[in-house]
Amino acid sequence: MVAAEILFFFISVQKNIELAEQQERNKETRIRLMISQIQPHFMYNSLSAISTLITIDPPRAQASLDDFTEYLRHNLSSLTEEGLIPFEKELKHIKTYISIEKMRSNERVNVIYNVSATDFFVPPLSIQPIVENAVKHGILQKIEGGTVSIDAYETARAFVVEIKDDGVGFDFSAVNFGDNEHFGLNNIRFRIAKMCGGKLDVKSEKGKGTVVTVTFMK
Repeated sequence: MVAAEILFFFISVQKNIELAEQQERNKETRIRLMISQIQPHFMYNSLSAISTLITIDPPRAQASLDDFTEYLRHNLSSLTEEGLIPFEKELKHIKTYISIEKMRSNERVNVIYNVSATDFFVPPLSIQPIVENAVKHGILQKIEGGTVSIDAYETARAFVVEIKDDGVGFDFSAVNFGDNEHFGLNNIRFRIAKMCGGKLDVKSEKGKGTVVTVTFMK
């Protein structure tokens, strides 16, 4: 009996160590993702566009400044989030980001929301960066811009979020998702899997666009 108790004690200690290591890794990847998302040119361009609006459309400049402040606040607050957050909170962050991009791109960004389910939880900064990639690397690579569609719905076993864009797309077979260039996507896939047992799938066709499907199991 004593031997069994000692064995149980060491197993418990090992599990606690592994849990602590996992939490530290999650925190580190969140920090790296946040830094990768808040790029200097995005900040400079946003502030420059707001500065221009101050003289020609002060009310819109004030609204854009509020959006920009909220965008930074949410990214910074995500560093202290240890667990999952309501999808509604992530969706609010998405809408704030989209408002900024519409202002910066002279309305070249069009977004369609088809959200029929919101009563579920996601890792912080898990969906918004996917939308940001769809805008920056998809539709804004086209002179005329394009459309991003964000669908959120419920199935019998899961909650699903799909981000679809009609941007430039890419040759899926030629992409190495293990390299540093795709750190952000790998980070998101890792955190979704480890924090809530979900999965992330990507489909793309050059010249037609990209679809990212994130599935959160109930």
